[in-house]
Amino acid sequence: MFPCLPFRELSPAAFEQLMAHLRPNANTVIPNVNPDIPAGFTYLAQFVDHDLTFDPSSLRERLADRPARVNFRTPRLDLDCVYGSGPADQPFLYESKNADTRGVKLLCDERLDPEGETYHDLQRNKQDRAIIGDPRNDEHLIIAQLHLLLIEFHNKVVDHLGTYTQLSGQALFREARRIVCWHYQWIVTHDFLERIVGETLAKQLVAYRDERRCFRWEGEPFMPLEFSGAAYRFGHSMVQFGYFMRERDTAEIAILPLKSDPDSLHGFRALTAQFVIDWRRFFELRPLPEHLMHPPRPGFPQHSARIDPIISKRLFDLPPDVGTDGEPELALLNLRRAQALRLPAGPDVARAMGEPVLDATQLELDAPEFDASGAAELLSAAPLWYYMLCEAKALCKGKHLGPVAGRIVAEVLVGLLEADPDSFVHSPGWVPELKGETPGEFTMVDLIRFTHPEYATV
Repeated sequence: MFPCLPFRELSPAAFEQLMAHLRPNANTVIPNVNPDIPAGFTYLAQFVDHDLTFDPSSLRERLADRPARVNFRTPRLDLDCVYGSGPADQPFLYESKNADTRGVKLLCDERLDPEGETYHDLQRNKQDRAIIGDPRNDEHLIIAQLHLLLIEFHNKVVDHLGTYTQLSGQALFREARRIVCWHYQWIVTHDFLERIVGETLAKQLVAYRDERRCFRWEGEPFMPLEFSGAAYRFGHSMVQFGYFMRERDTAEIAILPLKSDPDSLHGFRALTAQFVIDWRRFFELRPLPEHLMHPPRPGFPQHSARIDPIISKRLFDLPPDVGTDGEPELALLNLRRAQALRLPAGPDVARAMGEPVLDATQLELDAPEFDASGAAELLSAAPLWYYMLCEAKALCKGKHLGPVAGRIVAEVLVGLLEADPDSFVHSPGWVPELKGETPGEFTMVDLIRFTHPEYATV
């Protein structure tokens, strides 16, 4: 996005001081709750990232050959992480035994809980690895069940179309996929984006797409490195240590395993009944009435942590199958990745965008981890990822992204929709055709209620 800006590599001393500031210690506060963003949007952000990007090369390979960076997934909000390359190329993702839904419905597994009730899981092989379009969506049990929710949503749309159309076969599949993708894209640009970048900026860019100032291309659109390597990594600061999963849970479950407590929401395994998600815990669905709760419990919904430089302690000791390139500290991995990509510094990007540059206090350079030399260096060369976390905290109280990161994220998501000839933005005047709580709108709450009507009756 900013090819003319220089790369400012931090000295080893300044780099280590920044990591010392980010690493949790005895004085680290618990991440503050963000009352404006339910916890489910933390993982919707991860799902969107997996839908847009996939690069299997290692960090070492990226360091050696930066110009050859390739996005191995289409940079579109087209749910190819769910649909794969379609029923013809990847038939193992689709129904094959039922003639009416062969190649039309997506597959999932059915399991029984201890009471004999049926629940769904992603389809899995004998090693319990998920058979899905993107294996990253099995990293933990929240993202796995969000992926499952989109599978179930597609299958519900297929059933819905069967009640009023004569479509069948691939014509039915294509129409169901269009409806699913367009409603998903609407959720991303309205429900999700308005929360993440702020309602004003999101509505401005969605309504007036020519307002894009930074994300432009000739020919095929691309995945900007400033987006994938820094700005869109805001979600790491939103992760809480653990979550309530079911309606009657009274204790949080760690998002990833600890050495002292291996029981967690880690993935790459079959879903057991004790971890089946109650979506009222993660989105603004109506909770059970107080008189049905014994005793009443908090967390309906749980909320994300604020977007700020306070990173959950759980993300500094990643297990081997979650960490990348053997790096257990997510913050360190993010900063190393930015160096590998030779990303411009946050202050330089702010100037290029015409935004005020954060001062030393806003960048938290008065913290004890920084000496005078390190603070001076970071004031002019703060990595973009760290800069945008400080920007969100200083200018928006951590409730959403600030003007630099917010514009990068919003322009890329809206721009990629504009570049996709099959997206809803190329159908002027289109509004969601599935019924939502508010006419003409469709939110994550509406998607869940359409897919699981039991949430609409509670």
